[in-house]
Amino acid sequence: MTLQPLNEKDWSATHLVLSERPQLFDNPGVARLRRAVEDSFAARHLAGREVAEAAPGVRGAWEAIRAFAAIPALGNLGQLLDFCTEGLKPEGRMVLDLRSPSHWQAAFGDSPTAWPENIRDDPSVALCSPATLLAAADARGLSLVALEPYGGIWDNALLYLRLEHPLKWLRLLSWLDSDETFFELALLLEQQVLARLGTSLSGRYLVALAKRRDPAGNAAWAEVLAARETVLADSSLTGIEGLLQQRPNAFAIGTAGLLSSLRTRHFLFLLQQALAFHRPDFAFEQWLVPQVTEQLRRWQQAQSIDARNMAITRGWMVEQSQRLRQGVDLVSGLEYHLATALLRDYFKTHSGVSS
Repeated sequence: MTLQPLNEKDWSATHLVLSERPQLFDNPGVARLRRAVEDSFAARHLAGREVAEAAPGVRGAWEAIRAFAAIPALGNLGQLLDFCTEGLKPEGRMVLDLRSPSHWQAAFGDSPTAWPENIRDDPSVALCSPATLLAAADARGLSLVALEPYGGIWDNALLYLRLEHPLKWLRLLSWLDSDETFFELALLLEQQVLARLGTSLSGRYLVALAKRRDPAGNAAWAEVLAARETVLADSSLTGIEGLLQQRPNAFAIGTAGLLSSLRTRHFLFLLQQALAFHRPDFAFEQWLVPQVTEQLRRWQQAQSIDARNMAITRGWMVEQSQRLRQGVDLVSGLEYHLATALLRDYFKTHSGVSS
């Protein structure tokens, strides 16, 4: 698959780009979802504490520090952790966001020079593996309280690589700013699915650390994270119910109301296609109510027919240079009629009568 440059202009002259920030997709809908996930994480893990924002030149004995996208102000991750450790009271907590090296390496290779330019470096957020984080925490007398991957629909390279039309995905995500049902579904997937999985699955993750020395607890976290990755590495995702802490039928019932619109079903269809490519043996259908499963099945069938139809239409001429005369493609019009005839007479999906 040919990767679309992150700054490629849209064909319809709307001058859209996928993102102007160091992330794969960005628009007001993405910003709203990101803010909601970060705010909820901070609220859950800093509850009952007076919260300070990490900023240089400020010193005090704090109960809690919120340090999202705080790297530019405080230098690097080590300096940020030192600053927070020094400023926190005993048992105080901090929350921060990190980028997952294993995710980007799985998608684009070990060398950052092979990654899309726009995501090689985020000056606001450190690229740090959980193992490196745990080692840094042990060295500073910190203990890991929570670790949750996030950004699964806006900074996920495994999804990005399977999107045939990334700009259409960007437009779809723009509805997160105004479609409340769509927003609720995306938030549910972030908090009840992605957050319980491994850091290899998305480009970013959130962590909560406490100022409390606990090497045994940190070692236990390393085992938990390794167990998550073992489940995710399996083609059928055996054990996923345990990670998600719910049965498929309960999840299906809980999401049925959020999947009543064509927009949310289309959103899920695109996610399902990416998942089916990366984990082809996973029984996705059991996690959805029958009406939604049937809709996705019909769309998949239609897409398969369309793909076969276009392969035949475009493959009849082996030498592509023969299509051109003085730089003009002379057969594209013929292909339109050929595609119509195939759908009508071979695939039997169209009557040939325009509505």
